[in-house]
Amino acid sequence: MTYDEHFVVDEYGNIESNEYLKNVPVSYLQEKKYSASKIEAAVKATKWRIIRDKRTALLAQTDWMANSDVTMSDEWKTYRQALRDITVSDADPDNVVFPNKPSG
Repeated sequence: MTYDEHFVVDEYGNIESNEYLKNVPVSYLQEKKYSASKIEAAVKATKWRIIRDKRTALLAQTDWMANSDVTMSDEWKTYRQALRDITVSDADPDNVVFPNKPSG
């Protein structure tokens, strides 16, 4: 998955907003004279959004295990906590490693 071709920007060209999002090519912002630091921040924010979306989907696949009538193993608890911890670290979004699902 590559992230550097497009990133999130709102319909007004504001790269820091989360409303009315759409993907636009980085070249568009370069043509509009956005600073390199703003473009870099937007690309990084978009990488984290994609990571959060994947993390949320993986958590949703195991939400049923958190029901009161299901006993969740320590392996699954650790897996789910590792997924939640992905986005609270100061890690580089290019080096995020998702945990492996437990086998049982």
